[in-house]
Amino acid sequence: MKTIKEKTKRLIAQSLEDFAECGSLLEKIEIRTSPNPDHGDFHTNICMQIASKHGVEAADLARQVKTYMDVNTNIFDDIKISPEGHVNFHLNNKYFMGVFRDIETGRFEAFERRGEKKRLAVAVDKLSDIICLCD
Repeated sequence: MKTIKEKTKRLIAQSLEDFAECGSLLEKIEIRTSPNPDHGDFHTNICMQIASKHGVEAADLARQVKTYMDVNTNIFDDIKISPEGHVNFHLNNKYFMGVFRDIETGRFEAFERRGEKKRLAVAVDKLSDIICLCD
């Protein structure tokens, strides 16, 4: 089972496939948890990295990512872009309900690391804690 960040990386790579160099784009994309909830649940600056290398506007690439995501996935309530080209993702609440359902029903595959199976109890007091569980 892929984590939300892995799914997001793959979607970003697909949206920017014109700039992929021998398939290395996926490895370069970093999705980070946003320290400020106003800036989304997580973000990436890959558009800024690609723009400087290819001589295009980062904000244009960010709009390309947003348009692609709006059409091809429903895991985000909102995707905001900054004038500099940051892409900020606000997860859909339905995604979190799915995470809770998985925990409730004992489906822990998303939380397994390096093949280790673990049982876990979850106490959450803020949204970013859930995102960290799913990294």
